[in-house]
Amino acid sequence: MNPKISVVIPTYNREDTISRAVDSVLEQTIDDFEIVIVDDGSKDNTQKIIEGYNDDRIRYIEHEENRGQNVARNTGLKATEGMYISYLDSDDVLLPQHLEKSINKLGELSDKFAGIVTGYEDVVDSRKLSQPGYDGRITYDDLIRDMYDRIGGLSLLTFRADILDEVGIHDEDVINSTDLDFYLQILEEYDLFGIDEVLCRRFKQTDSVSMNAELVAKGERTILSKHGDKLTPENRAKRRYNRGIALAEMGEMKEASVAFRKCIIDYPYDVLYYYHFVISLLGERPFHLLSIYPYIRDWHPENIS
Repeated sequence: MNPKISVVIPTYNREDTISRAVDSVLEQTIDDFEIVIVDDGSKDNTQKIIEGYNDDRIRYIEHEENRGQNVARNTGLKATEGMYISYLDSDDVLLPQHLEKSINKLGELSDKFAGIVTGYEDVVDSRKLSQPGYDGRITYDDLIRDMYDRIGGLSLLTFRADILDEVGIHDEDVINSTDLDFYLQILEEYDLFGIDEVLCRRFKQTDSVSMNAELVAKGERTILSKHGDKLTPENRAKRRYNRGIALAEMGEMKEASVAFRKCIIDYPYDVLYYYHFVISLLGERPFHLLSIYPYIRDWHPENIS
């Protein structure tokens, strides 16, 4: 018999965290699941660690070379056999009732709802970052009005496998903000439902895609090109701001200034856009000395506890 739920774990060089992620699935309050691990060309001991598990619910798929997180997710999707699919990044963990509460709630909802998004907390250098969750129905309009910070990443998502026939798989050209892109893809056809309870813990790594300035800059450009005309001006400005800060981190000050100027044009009500536009004109060194916020949107000081 096919498992009720498939947990897809894409991973790349995560020998230090992959066991923590897998163990969090094995410790769920239900056991009718499979774990599909897609190793996206790791050069460390990831394979050896997975081979150490004696559990026939775990399947290991290996890419010979690194092809990107959306390619790895698609490989996992094509291999799943469950009625439901849940994602877990290999540096995150699911709290014990994550799967049970997600599929139970999803089973109560109409076919208009494609999936469940749970609440979460982030851990950055042992500091907890609290984020408000979303309780109840989530629509496409909610997301484009900048509900994204309340919805969070794909480790929070559990969805019906049958929606893929209509929604499609991941866009492999998207290399950053892949979660936002897939949420929009789903919400163009369906609604989601939020459970405002912390059922996932996300760990920010210094080598995460969201911490890589070059990938952030390229990724935000792709998202703006693909979805920019659908986003609210405020949401579009935030994405340009992320791109501007990432460009400044790379020393591309002229392009960063352009990005900040476009932020002001889109949404002229945030003093940070003016501030960073002005200091970007001073050059790379003054910018880094005077900059207030790093580009990771979750790292605003008011969110750190």
